Amino acid sequence: METMIKNQLIFLLFSIAQSVFAQNALFYDKETIGSQCINALCQDRNNYLWIGTRDGLRRFDGSQFVSYYHAKQDSTSLADNEIHSLYIDDENHLWIGTANGLQRYFPEKDNFQTVTLHTMRTKGRITSIFQRNSGEILCNVSDAGIFSVNPQTMTAYPLITESKFFHPPYVVCGFEDSRQQLWLGTDRQGVVRVDSAGQKEKLYPLKNIVVRNILEDRDKRLIIATAQTVFLWDRESDNLVPLSYSGKKKDIRFHSATLTDDGDIMLGTYGQGVVCIKQGEEKITDIDGIYNPFINVNQTKVNTVFEDRQRNLWVGCLYQGLLMLPHHPMHFSFWNQPIMLSDIPGWINALYCDRANTVWCSVEDNGIYQLDCNGNIVRHIHTAGDVFSMFEDSDGVFWVGINGKGLYSLNRTNGDLELKYPLQGDFSIRCITEDKHKNLYVAILGEGLLRYHLPTGKYQLLSRKNPIGGESNITNYWIISVLCDSEDRVWLGHFGNISCYDVRNERFLDLPFDPEIKSGSFYTILEGKDHNIWMGTKNGLICYVPETNQYSVITTEQGLPDNIICGLVQDKHGNLWCSTTKGICHVLLADKQVVNYYTGNGLQEKVYLEGRYAQSQDGKIYFGGGKGITGFNPDDIQLTRPDSPPVITDMYIRDQKVTMQTRSGKKPVITEELIHANCFNLSYTDNTFAFMVSTMDFRDAGNILYEYRLEEFSENWNKTQPGESRIQYHHLEPGDYTFEVRACENGLYSPIRSVQIHITPPWYLSVSAKAIYVLLVMGAGYLLYIVYRRKQREEISEMKLQFFINIAHEIRSPLTLIVSPLERLQSMQCSPDVNRMLATIRYNTNRILSLINQLLDVRKIDKGQMRICCEEIDMQRFVNNCLYMFEEQARLKEIRLEAKFPEMLPYVWIDPNNFDKVLINLLSNALKYTPEKGTVCVGVNIGTNLKETGPLCQYMEISVSDTGKGVNEKELKKIFDRFYQGDMNHTTNSLGFGIGLNLCRLLVKLHHGIIFAENRKDTQGSRFVVHIPLGNKHLKKEEMVKEKINSISYNRMVNQYLPNLPVQKTVKYRKTNYCVLVIDDDDELRNFLKENLEAYYHVDTAVDGTEGWKKAITQQPDLIISDVIMPNMDGIQLLKELKKNANTNHIPIILLTSQAEFAHRIEGLTQGADGYLCKPFNVEELVALMTNLIANRMRLKGKYSGSQAQEGKITSVELQGNDEVLMERIMKIINENLSNAELNVEMLAQKTGISRTHLHRRMKEMAGTTPSDFIRNLRLQQAAILLKNKDLSITQIAYAVGFTSQTHFSSAFKKMYGLSPMEYAQPNKNKDVHT
Repeated sequence: METMIKNQLIFLLFSIAQSVFAQNALFYDKETIGSQCINALCQDRNNYLWIGTRDGLRRFDGSQFVSYYHAKQDSTSLADNEIHSLYIDDENHLWIGTANGLQRYFPEKDNFQTVTLHTMRTKGRITSIFQRNSGEILCNVSDAGIFSVNPQTMTAYPLITESKFFHPPYVVCGFEDSRQQLWLGTDRQGVVRVDSAGQKEKLYPLKNIVVRNILEDRDKRLIIATAQTVFLWDRESDNLVPLSYSGKKKDIRFHSATLTDDGDIMLGTYGQGVVCIKQGEEKITDIDGIYNPFINVNQTKVNTVFEDRQRNLWVGCLYQGLLMLPHHPMHFSFWNQPIMLSDIPGWINALYCDRANTVWCSVEDNGIYQLDCNGNIVRHIHTAGDVFSMFEDSDGVFWVGINGKGLYSLNRTNGDLELKYPLQGDFSIRCITEDKHKNLYVAILGEGLLRYHLPTGKYQLLSRKNPIGGESNITNYWIISVLCDSEDRVWLGHFGNISCYDVRNERFLDLPFDPEIKSGSFYTILEGKDHNIWMGTKNGLICYVPETNQYSVITTEQGLPDNIICGLVQDKHGNLWCSTTKGICHVLLADKQVVNYYTGNGLQEKVYLEGRYAQSQDGKIYFGGGKGITGFNPDDIQLTRPDSPPVITDMYIRDQKVTMQTRSGKKPVITEELIHANCFNLSYTDNTFAFMVSTMDFRDAGNILYEYRLEEFSENWNKTQPGESRIQYHHLEPGDYTFEVRACENGLYSPIRSVQIHITPPWYLSVSAKAIYVLLVMGAGYLLYIVYRRKQREEISEMKLQFFINIAHEIRSPLTLIVSPLERLQSMQCSPDVNRMLATIRYNTNRILSLINQLLDVRKIDKGQMRICCEEIDMQRFVNNCLYMFEEQARLKEIRLEAKFPEMLPYVWIDPNNFDKVLINLLSNALKYTPEKGTVCVGVNIGTNLKETGPLCQYMEISVSDTGKGVNEKELKKIFDRFYQGDMNHTTNSLGFGIGLNLCRLLVKLHHGIIFAENRKDTQGSRFVVHIPLGNKHLKKEEMVKEKINSISYNRMVNQYLPNLPVQKTVKYRKTNYCVLVIDDDDELRNFLKENLEAYYHVDTAVDGTEGWKKAITQQPDLIISDVIMPNMDGIQLLKELKKNANTNHIPIILLTSQAEFAHRIEGLTQGADGYLCKPFNVEELVALMTNLIANRMRLKGKYSGSQAQEGKITSVELQGNDEVLMERIMKIINENLSNAELNVEMLAQKTGISRTHLHRRMKEMAGTTPSDFIRNLRLQQAAILLKNKDLSITQIAYAVGFTSQTHFSSAFKKMYGLSPMEYAQPNKNKDVHT
């Protein structure tokens, strides 16, 4: 009885509340809007919907709500958050009436400006705003009356009248009709009409009634809505006539009104929804067909109603939100009554449509609900458990599967359930279907498949114990879907497999599915009109073609919103409709197109449940979700292409909103209102930004996605997620871009909106900067070219210099063969003519040597190896000495040499050993180019340069003038360049490399001076001028001598150029028995040395370093003379090898070389050379050096070391003192154990009674080597003696001297002597080893 009463109450409730559901309404709750009270609505020409609430202003573009609030510190913000009225005037200006004054919105600044109300101490509460036909804007200020607004000055003045009815407390709203009459609604006083001239006024008294709104309909009838009733002004009788209400609602109180495009007047009530006055009628009627699943529309308190340009009706619901009634009906219906009215709200467990198009649904823990085609609850049937399956068989019997109970038949007349097959256990019946042989198949989850024969009532449970056809080919019995197709095949969808049983052939089919597909769950199976089998799985939609035994898969890659297919239905056109966990999709098989529906058009949810779907006989489709049931007729779903491109509603740079006042860099971002802007200018620092876009369509943006691109980047389109309207770019490079965006709804695209984006490059990437860069690059390229050419010239110069230096080195050896014999000849008594010829030979030899030395000096300066050492010099004496050297040369050419000096000539700081080269070169050059009987003059003067601030402000000038041909003006700047020799006509008979003047410039520069050349103006000839700073302040300490040197060394240069040189006395040396080894690859020089040294020594020779090394090892000479530059092994390498060998490191070595540079000398001496003589050399100097080295070596003979021969001393060592005692003890131990292989440092330390560390230190002090090396050297020395004196094998000798391995012995011996034991033994047989 209780249940029956409850069912009747539910049925009665929905019968009264909602009889017909023609369409769904969109609802934006108060959380979405941000306010629970909506007071005013309006729409501007850009299609923005403006919403005035009690908590700020909202702007809505169909995609997002933008909020505006009052900020105390910002005078351009809302004056107050409480909005009472909104109005869009003829100029598209938005006026906002707040609780604290009237404001106007400025879109170019995105801010507000407050209107100044004259005669008002406060800003006032603005209850209404309207515009007269003349364009005058009026507003009503609470408690102050009507004010006229001047938009230009943003000021308002009271409207002056004589009527008492304009008393401020009474007026609440105003309106101007088509006759320019002004109507004013008051609070409990009535309505005042003022004629078009503003002179006549009439009051229509309405006592205790508040006027809410005044407006005209399409027929120019004036409608006055008050709180209690609605009046029609009868123009003929000039009376207000109340309109009757013909609806079912009681005690209606009106709150707002608006005129629709259809001519109807919509009236918002306080608690009873919306009613209307149809066009042409004089009565108020109810509105049917308004439904929303989340609020009861017929019980809402409507604060305001408004119709937009798309003819959508907006209803502001007090304390609930904003309701939108679309002009075009929504094709998707949403029902949630079974869930909302359940005892314990759950979700839909099963859906089914019978032949009468009745919708049946079961709700978790709440039994079965019977619904009509509009979603009304017709009946509620309680069940003992959850129902997951319902089915109507071919005989009209309605079957219900109840979990844990069994299979029931339902009497749809009285609602009784009859048990047909009980379940033994807590099993769930998930699917019921019928084949064409009247067999009912019931899937019992986890148990098996029940086959029930309807005519006979016999049943058979096919399970593991009783498999189909006696074959256990079903992998599992967790069956969730069953299909009996037209070919007598039974398809079973499992949790994790798919099976197909061929009833005719009584066998299971071998399906070709991949293991990955088979492992998925098969939630639904459908036979298409073409007899293909469609399966909805968790891995996508599968199409199986039985004729070919092939299949294909449709997934998200082909356009599905999700791979989990929950429901699957085919419409009458053969197309498929699928419910997924992310929306509904429509698969157009002929076009191979997938269209997705997410939200909008009546859709209220995206997540649908597996297996909850149904289709009625008339083609309607129902999908069950977590919130309710979504139903639609596929024929009503028409794809509509968006007819207008999307618009850019907002732009953000670093989360800051962009307006016409926003500047990026020094330029405004936009120059017109954002929504109309076609060009955006950004600086390179603002290259990260975001656009907000919208179709300005208020149906619902959730089903719309946007595709966008930068045309210059790619032709491919990027996509947003459905419902997402924000497009963002990060760190765009400077440049010009074309931004394109289009809307996509259900696979159809809108026209493209295209705008230009210009990102200004930084100044260093601007066009002018790039032009400068090009110039700089060209300049740099030119400079690089110049540097390259200069480097190339330097390389060529270096190559020349190196070439000449190499030649100079080669010349030094022949010069030695010239100078030494020449000196001997000059020392002999010869006739005067012979002496004169010898002197001429010596003179030219010295000239060649001078040229070679100049090359080496240039090289030293280039390498930074030449340092000057300046001292105070008497320049007059210095010049005279230089002139003296050229007197003979001048006499021969009949050239007059002159020198001019002032009376008082100060001393000058120069390096006499280097500066003389400057004068010598200049004088030599002058004499060379001065013809016979000419004049060469050297002048010395003191000068001052007032323009110079450096050392040369006071200088000494040394000039060399000649009376030659002069220098070509073009050559004056090049004459000091290296290897430049000027006109070859002047130099064909001259000897030189073209480096003399270059050396002069380098040396003068080292003296901090300058040198230049010029042609004489007083006569023919040239003049070379040198400026040297006076004093020594410009010199560094290291550039000055430490002690004064009184005598000046001029002899070096004099010796080079004077033809007669004094001959020194020859020192006499006697013949000795010392052996000398001469190593040189020059045969002439080698033979010359041998001939000259054989008078004093036994001389042996070698042609190169390799042969010399072998002879030094085997013959042990007393002294070695070696050239440096030789083939195979040069002198430096030979020196290294000899000095590291214990048997040869004591031999003195003299290096003879043409490499006279300082670096080469240091290298030779560092490697251990005992002498270093440069070619050409004096033979007597060489003999003296050899005599001294051999004498010094002999004085050191007798010292013991690990590398010296110990012949005859191994057993008889006589030493004195501590070192001698220790050495005697060490030698005794070694002699006693020389053949003992175990003799090592440890044994030696133990037997001497000192520690190993102490022994090591003492041996280094006494013998200069380590104990281990000392022992090894003595063993090898003894082995060498045995090899030359005894006819023994190598093995016997190795063991005799304490080596246990012949290989080790041979290796150590070769390392010490440079020869293997076998090689050493052959040439030394029957020879004495010289010690």
